[in-house]
Amino acid sequence: MKDLGDIKYFLSIKIMISKFGIVLNQCKYALDLIADMKLKRGKVAVKPLKQNQKVHHDEKAMINVCINSLLRGFLYLTCTRLNIYFVVQHLSQFMQQPKRSHYEAVIRIVQSLKKNPGRGSFFCCSWFTIA
Repeated sequence: MKDLGDIKYFLSIKIMISKFGIVLNQCKYALDLIADMKLKRGKVAVKPLKQNQKVHHDEKAMINVCINSLLRGFLYLTCTRLNIYFVVQHLSQFMQQPKRSHYEAVIRIVQSLKKNPGRGSFFCCSWFTIA
């Protein structure tokens, strides 16, 4: 076995260790996901879902592969981005027959990711000890 030093990346999750704790983020993955879907340009949003926004399931079906691809990517992003967890889990129920309101909600998630792509999860040092 060979010691490769401190871990930096694992499964596209960036790991930053300090004396205060550990930060996990998927900034590069989020930016790559947005770039792959050609959604770099456009607005940014503070929150992933508008307040009191309804996601209807009685609208006409909208054929869009983009929605399913983004939702699959967002499901992996929920490992470190807890702010999009509820919205992504709710929208993933409608992956078989996405509607216009689902598309608008997915675009809103993209806009919130563009606002702060480096956001992640922080684990305080009281939860673990650094050797």
